[in-house]
Amino acid sequence: MALDTTVGGANSDSYASVTEADTYHAAYGNTAWAAISTAALKEAALRKAAQYIDTKAFLGIKTASTQSLEWPRYNVIVDGYDVFSNAIPNDIKVAQ
Repeated sequence: MALDTTVGGANSDSYASVTEADTYHAAYGNTAWAAISTAALKEAALRKAAQYIDTKAFLGIKTASTQSLEWPRYNVIVDGYDVFSNAIPNDIKVAQ
């Protein structure tokens, strides 16, 4: 089953797509990620990582009670800047 990366979606199960993860890991020379043989295994890894991230406490509040993941959020300021409540911060995607 394909990942659902809809920002704020009720069925979202990942913050980053396989393509985003592939690009990130290639840029950092992570050969272990590249060695994962199928998209399905990469999707499973991204789902597990999103679940782990969502066990952490975050500032602000979810933008909707129906969203399945902890992000996006309202009332979050990082380094003095508001985090847009309709987007996933890059730091979250990188952590995933």
